[in-house]
Amino acid sequence: MRDFGPTCWWHATSPESHFGRSTVCSRMDGDGRVSLSGRTLIRAGPDGRTEKALESDEQVLAAYREHFGIVLSRVPRVVRPG
Repeated sequence: MRDFGPTCWWHATSPESHFGRSTVCSRMDGDGRVSLSGRTLIRAGPDGRTEKALESDEQVLAAYREHFGIVLSRVPRVVRPG
């Protein structure tokens, strides 16, 4: 596990890291994965990958609820330190 320390630190602190620029929620779904990156719903599996832009806050909140079981009152946002 110690070998992953520098990479984890970079992902957590670098302005170039995707994880500091957007919210990300992801889980295994059968033999694939479902992810919500910002306002994009992503499904990846053996048959390929699809992306769907979610246009409204209501669609984003519904995706959190339906795909991850997370009930939110507002869309999460990235808060930058400083």
